[in-house]
Amino acid sequence: MKQSIPRAENPSASKNVSLIEDTELSKRILKRVQKLMHDAIHLQNPDMPDKSLVQLREEYERLDWDNRQRALKILSTEFGVDKKRVKDLIQHYLSLHDDEKSKAGDGENPLEAAQFRTERDLRASLMPLSVRLFEQMNGQAGGLKFLVDLRADLLSALRDDNLPALRALDLELRALFSTWLSPACLELHQVTWNDAASLLEKIVRYEAVHPISNLYDLKRRLGIGRRCFGYFHPAMPGEPLVFIEVALTDTISNSIQEVLFDKPPISEEDATHAIFYAISSTQAGLSGIDLGNFLIKRVLRLLQQDMPQIKTFSTLSPIPFFLKWLLPKLASFCFEGNEQRTFKEKLLLAHEEKALKDACGNYNSPDRDDDTSGESIMYRILGASDPQWGESEQLSAVLKVPLMRLCARYLLLEKKRGKALDPVANFHLRNGASMERLNWMGNKSKKGLKESAGMMVNYLYRVESIEENNQAYITRGIIRASPKVEELVAGGQQSALSNLPSLRLTRGVVPVKNTLKSADVAEQAVADRVSRSKPVTLRAIVTIKKRPDNKVTDIFRKGLDFFVQDPLGEDIVLQLVSTEVDPSSGLGRRSKNTTLRKVSTGEHTVEYAGEFIIEDQFGKPGAILVANRHKAEFFLETISLQGLKTGLISFSCYSWVHSQENEVSQRVFFSNEAYLPSSTPRGLKDIRASELKTLQGDGTDMRKPWERIYDYDVYNDLGNPDKEKKLARPVAGGAVPYPRRCRTGRPPTKSDPRAEVRLAVTSKNYVPRDEDFEQVKTEAFSSGRLRAIVHRLVPTIITHFTATPDEFDTLTDIDRLFYEGIRLQTELAENDRTFWDIVPEQIRQLINADKISNAIKYPLPPLLAKDKYAWTRDSEFGRQVLAGLNPLMIERLKAFPPTSSMDTGICGTLGSAFEAAELEKHLEGLTVEEAIKAEKLFIIDYHDVFMPLINRINSLKGRKNYATRTILYLDSANLLMPVGIELCLPVSKDKPNGSKRAFYPTKDATGFWIWQLCKTHVRSNHSAYHQVVSHWLQTHACIEPYVIATNRQLSAMHPVAKLLDPHLRYTMQINATARQTLISAGGVIEQCFTPGKFILELSAAGYEKWRFDKQGLPADLLERQVSLQTPLSLLVLSFFHSLSRDLVLKLLLVILSRGMAVEDKNSPDGLRLVLEDYPYAADGLLVWSALKSWVTSYLSVYYDSPDSITSDTELQAWWNEIKTKGHPDKAEGWPSLNNKQDLVEILTSIMWVASGHHAAVNFGQFLYSGYVLNLPSLTRKLIPEKDDPEYKELLQNPQGFLLATLPNQTQATTVMAVLELLSTHHPDEEYLGQRVQKYWTGDERVLEGSNEFEERIAEVQEIIEKRNNDPKLMHRHGAGVPAYELLLPTSGPGITARGIPNSVSI
Repeated sequence: MKQSIPRAENPSASKNVSLIEDTELSKRILKRVQKLMHDAIHLQNPDMPDKSLVQLREEYERLDWDNRQRALKILSTEFGVDKKRVKDLIQHYLSLHDDEKSKAGDGENPLEAAQFRTERDLRASLMPLSVRLFEQMNGQAGGLKFLVDLRADLLSALRDDNLPALRALDLELRALFSTWLSPACLELHQVTWNDAASLLEKIVRYEAVHPISNLYDLKRRLGIGRRCFGYFHPAMPGEPLVFIEVALTDTISNSIQEVLFDKPPISEEDATHAIFYAISSTQAGLSGIDLGNFLIKRVLRLLQQDMPQIKTFSTLSPIPFFLKWLLPKLASFCFEGNEQRTFKEKLLLAHEEKALKDACGNYNSPDRDDDTSGESIMYRILGASDPQWGESEQLSAVLKVPLMRLCARYLLLEKKRGKALDPVANFHLRNGASMERLNWMGNKSKKGLKESAGMMVNYLYRVESIEENNQAYITRGIIRASPKVEELVAGGQQSALSNLPSLRLTRGVVPVKNTLKSADVAEQAVADRVSRSKPVTLRAIVTIKKRPDNKVTDIFRKGLDFFVQDPLGEDIVLQLVSTEVDPSSGLGRRSKNTTLRKVSTGEHTVEYAGEFIIEDQFGKPGAILVANRHKAEFFLETISLQGLKTGLISFSCYSWVHSQENEVSQRVFFSNEAYLPSSTPRGLKDIRASELKTLQGDGTDMRKPWERIYDYDVYNDLGNPDKEKKLARPVAGGAVPYPRRCRTGRPPTKSDPRAEVRLAVTSKNYVPRDEDFEQVKTEAFSSGRLRAIVHRLVPTIITHFTATPDEFDTLTDIDRLFYEGIRLQTELAENDRTFWDIVPEQIRQLINADKISNAIKYPLPPLLAKDKYAWTRDSEFGRQVLAGLNPLMIERLKAFPPTSSMDTGICGTLGSAFEAAELEKHLEGLTVEEAIKAEKLFIIDYHDVFMPLINRINSLKGRKNYATRTILYLDSANLLMPVGIELCLPVSKDKPNGSKRAFYPTKDATGFWIWQLCKTHVRSNHSAYHQVVSHWLQTHACIEPYVIATNRQLSAMHPVAKLLDPHLRYTMQINATARQTLISAGGVIEQCFTPGKFILELSAAGYEKWRFDKQGLPADLLERQVSLQTPLSLLVLSFFHSLSRDLVLKLLLVILSRGMAVEDKNSPDGLRLVLEDYPYAADGLLVWSALKSWVTSYLSVYYDSPDSITSDTELQAWWNEIKTKGHPDKAEGWPSLNNKQDLVEILTSIMWVASGHHAAVNFGQFLYSGYVLNLPSLTRKLIPEKDDPEYKELLQNPQGFLLATLPNQTQATTVMAVLELLSTHHPDEEYLGQRVQKYWTGDERVLEGSNEFEERIAEVQEIIEKRNNDPKLMHRHGAGVPAYELLLPTSGPGITARGIPNSVSI
């Protein structure tokens, strides 16, 4: 076991430090750092503000390395010990003498008191001023970690310039750390596989003794028969200071291979030995702080308590400096003549030297007469850069005797200042261990052979002897060792060497011949011989996800196939493809096929191993071909390839591999290295092209479930005309402009050849196999759907047994759904067979599973929990426009009155019923014109969107709706308040001129209820447009073509495909489900939302205004405003006809770009929000900025020349296909793709819509729409005029009239059930800044950018949380006001109304 301490590198090379390249700027920062140091130390207030200390840390971290060194020198000199003060105090102290006259009898002695005061002052003055800074910094969050990193810089600076002042500063920091990090302050934690991913990644990164090669390796080290413990400090959460790895065995291990690889762990109940095989210190800044000493003893005691059957505690430790000690001594024998040797002692015994010479040949050097010494032969063997000798059993046997003897001597006899020279030995001997056994070939790795000739040593911790051994070693330098080790030193173990045959020509041995003049020549000879004759063995570790067997057929297949024939191993065939071309075929070199064997089984995965034997000239593997000869599919997660000189190669697969019965050709998986088409290695070009061809298909035939073909089709599968004529629906795409969906190839209906046959709800729409939900998602989604059915079905059934079927009788009926639930034993007797007989068995079981309450109860929306009557308040209405479910509709009012651009034959008049005088009653003394100029008036305008559909909607049973406009005013308290609502009806037989009625807030009772009804109708428009356009169309439907084009045109090797991959996850599957159950004829949206069967027309109307170049958040905010279409505006537009086209476009840009934001070059995002307290926009811009920064960083790795974008054939084909095949009905709004900045904007827009936009409009659905009074999905009554018969009903029972306007019980509970499902985060959710596929790239530059993006997202979360606690931001803070958390990046599972998943996955 070795204690590994990471070296403090030059900070300028650190990936976590943002460095300033501008020298002058760095100097200015240095001055600020110096001033902040001074303020921290010299200000009268001892408690320096946290903000200033944070600023000091940030500014220091921005310094380049040269200026960091200067800062450390300033800290050590200007803020060191005040030497003048010390000198004065010493002189003063010496001047004090015992003056007899000054004594005051038996009373106080003034001289003695003065001496004590001077001693106190002297002690204080000897403390450097910098200690004050360190103590203040240590008291701040993150301060200790900063100081640890500061000392790492200090140690690096000392290597460059060993100044006394810097050494003194280091001593002070080291002393402080020894106090702050005492064992009493540290927390011992057992690291397990269930710990946070960030901690596990640090374990992998910090383990330097026996590096962790992959995820499988990590799981093994944390699994059965293994333990890992770490010391943590509360001030550095999630950051291990030192950790130790332990193997539980039944004997003392003699090789690291046995611990790490070869020997499977025994049952923990049978373990009698604990082997400490690695201890790693993680912080370079804690070098010299002995934490390992305390850790190993504490872990020993803990294991004794938990596993009393373990009686033996031993290490398996490396000897990292043995050859560094031995090789210089051997090298001296290579000189001519004994007089030139710096080391003259003969190291080899006579019989050892003879055996070595006999083995390798006794050759004379051409320029010498004397025989070559055994030591020089040994030097050339051991000094080779590639130690091949370890592969020869015969040569290894010859070297074993002298090397074991010399190593024992090195460990026992070679000392420094009376203690063991070897640092690892010194560490364990100081801890009280004894040296138990020296193990030959304990570490056969290249590193082990080069450091210690493969030897390892066991240090034994006998509990009863630890203190005795410790004292003997510390006080007298005595090393306790077993007789076996002592015999080695004395040369007591002699081997019968006479029986060994000659090894002169053994493969892998350094042949010492007359022609050899140096160790370099010998190394080359070995390399040449090995390259000509020795094949390379590569080990593949394959991780396959377990799949629960839910179907009888699956179980039957598994029983026949997996258990009888092969436990999923031999029938999986792998073949490597090289990046190098085979001259004979012109294609990439192929290896021989290999099969797998099972090596371990985890909770969710099974791991297999296979071996490839390839020739050295095979080249670097770039792809793996996989064939599945089983009858069932399996989910392949990763493949790791070990054994290459260049290191581990990872293949991030995450794909279903089907049986060759279905998928005849081999599956292709590329390594995680990204290539542009032009840089594709020659050996991979053919399979890159053929794989894309496979995914594109040929556009024919009906798709099969196992296929991976991506193609386009129109939305012609929403209707079901073969079942009923009234279920026919128009085709969206083509005549009705719309995005395209995934082609399934199903046959046309009999009734309409343009429509595709509709599948039953229980069947699955085709999506390419890898687009389907993974098992965790499938189980969670299915469970949620079943619960939604119960929540929807049971209230609907029960209501038909009540006095007023399907209606809410009172507002309390609505509240009961959340607070009490539907108690079945109360509502219906259990023996009422009429009810129970019509409830399906599956649902009866789910109902009966709730033994406690026997109630169907909905989760309580936080809005209702905070303020039951929030829905009645105008301030809450206005707040939800900015921070609610659909915050994308508000526009800045630019002209009054608002007008329409529609045909008067539809809407009647183009004008508005709003009156300025009525509005001005609510504008705090401003006129409408003044309020517009002050940017205080806003509008939500659904007039033109709904007006063409209103007559058709209102003809449907149970539907009565208006096309609405709402004007809102930002008052002096910065609250957005509705000040006017216009309800409009189109031209009809009853209303030849249409109808426009304006309403305003009033204080009288009748006016109050009418105002509530007006807001209900606005909310109904708002809810429908949100669901059909803002949510479904703009995210789900518009993104699906991106998914299809990415898979058809971008190879999995393409960097853009790798970047987009997490943002396209699950979208096609959730869209296919929506087409079956939500937006289809008779689906939930038709039944329960305002447009009814006209949802497609409403969605298509929204698509008419859709432009790709407005999907980015900044562009959307700049765009949103009310168009200038007053008569004066039309006159101005007519003037444009006389101007040039370019000038017209510039003028229009000025007019049309002043929406909810204005351009502002001084702002970080280049724009200023008109409404500062606009939570969606303010938080969204943070997310947008982080995404754009990440995309820019990522693309810079791959696109480094001006023409790299235009010459990228796959990228150009991808963008062209999105425009011409994915969105062929949209000719305008597509940006060009000519340079890197164009690509940054395009990708950021796609990723924003998939993540932030979708999160903002989806995960608050149950929060806001789950309470029908707050955001009803439809309205069933118009507001009567005074002469209408219903007006009297409104006056007599306004609450009842409101309830009759709202959705009925079936509609309301259906919406609640569905939104409960759609608002739920599932356990396998992948949030912004996270990636499920940990090994998706191996490029350090990309990983660095990814880490920075993750940190940036964490900063976004902190900023949003601070905003939510700011009392000045009243649209997200206040009594009864839910905090705006929809754009908080992370979330746990369930309904949380927060969290930004990477993709549209629900």
